[in-house]
Amino acid sequence: MGSKGRKMVEKISEMVEKNPNAKILDLGCGSGEFTRALAKRIGTDNIYGVEISESAIESAKKKGIKIIRSDLNNPIPLKGKMFDFVCANQVIEHLYNTDSFVKEIYRVLKEDGYAIISKPNLASFHNIFLLILGKQPFTAHISNEILLGSLNPMKGQSIKQGLTHLRISTYEGSKDLFNYHNFKLRKLLDPVFIHSQVG
Repeated sequence: MGSKGRKMVEKISEMVEKNPNAKILDLGCGSGEFTRALAKRIGTDNIYGVEISESAIESAKKKGIKIIRSDLNNPIPLKGKMFDFVCANQVIEHLYNTDSFVKEIYRVLKEDGYAIISKPNLASFHNIFLLILGKQPFTAHISNEILLGSLNPMKGQSIKQGLTHLRISTYEGSKDLFNYHNFKLRKLLDPVFIHSQVG
């Protein structure tokens, strides 16, 4: 995990609640390194993850995570009201079916459960600066194959299949989306973190 990944773990970790009895779900858990770090902070070993990449799934399984292979544009193949905590770190912006995704988070959370969703912020300073200059914001992808934008430090790098940013929003847009789907906002941090509890 790089320094950016460690900072993200720290920011999200500051928001989780200690609960050794918690059942947690990480949506788009990747190799499970981030998932394990969160579980340690919460103090639980009852860990589930949803992932689509076969290589990531194998790595996460070795870390003791109960893995469900699924595309997060589709319903999550788990029973409702199972989880005390759901995390989706840098996932929602890659999905075309965002409303279904938010509804599924709500469905799998227990009545007193909460979710932490992290995603890029369209209104971040660097995006606003680029737009003023008439440049393409880094977080708003215009190609499914390659990163573009004249000031993008990663310009020309290939985008792995499924990792294109499809939906980028501001704080306000993210709040509206989760409020619409019956979540109660508890906290916002930068970058966009939505810490919601079932309302």
